[in-house]
Amino acid sequence: MLIENSKGGYSFLKGSAPYSAGVVASRGFRIDHARLSKPLPIAAAFERIDAYLKALCAMELRSPNPVARTNVAPEIAPPSEPVITTVFGSA
Repeated sequence: MLIENSKGGYSFLKGSAPYSAGVVASRGFRIDHARLSKPLPIAAAFERIDAYLKALCAMELRSPNPVARTNVAPEIAPPSEPVITTVFGSA
């Protein structure tokens, strides 16, 4: 089921909570991909995101502990706290 976020200019496929199964830009909008210059703790990352993006639609999270998705807990050089490495959204 495609769910529209009209303020953000995108729609997403509902996945299992808290994840979506995909995202697509609405007509007349685009989704930008930005890799942070260095991984940032979640609060600091959201401050930076708020300064640049109009709407956040996805992000890549890395965690020191395994969570529901195994690709977020790296075995080599894991972060000491959860961090955001990459964001997707409309600027």
